[in-house]
Amino acid sequence: MAASPQQTKGTRAYYYQSFRFKVEIDGVLSAAFARVYGVGMRVETAPYRVGTDASTSVTDIPGLTSYDHVTLERGVVGDYDMVDWIFSVCSDGNRPTGSRMRRQVTLTVIRPDGSDGPRWFLGDALPVAYMLSSFESQSGEVLLETLELSCGSISRERDEQSALWFESDDAQSLRQRQDRQRGGRA
Repeated sequence: MAASPQQTKGTRAYYYQSFRFKVEIDGVLSAAFARVYGVGMRVETAPYRVGTDASTSVTDIPGLTSYDHVTLERGVVGDYDMVDWIFSVCSDGNRPTGSRMRRQVTLTVIRPDGSDGPRWFLGDALPVAYMLSSFESQSGEVLLETLELSCGSISRERDEQSALWFESDDAQSLRQRQDRQRGGRA
């Protein structure tokens, strides 16, 4: 539902920031992820032309849809959920060793007021790779674990609250003043 000019007078559309988000796997909030990337999809097309068309041009018709692998990255913490999930898919020589191999992953953007913003759903997510960052004795960096997922579907939640979010000029001015006071850019 698009906002009318009367609803948006004195306001500006708010662009969600990518650094505030949460990840849920099968409805359970997972440990804080530092980065999620690779969410994407492609629709293959085939050229098509009706034989009786007077035009010599072709048009494309949609074919199969494929989904990019999605990568979840976080610091190594005391739980084993990512490792257990990839091991449930690993072959013991003739078949996967576990159950619940495919899961629903939900990515939720967090609004500045702390409420949930837009959501993306990664359906039938299956872990296909797991990797640790390098161990380096001369570095003080956090050890990261990465889980790569193959997805069977990607969708985005549709609800009026997440459809378009506006910030008033007064709220934006206040935020810019606070940023300047903290030494940040407006």
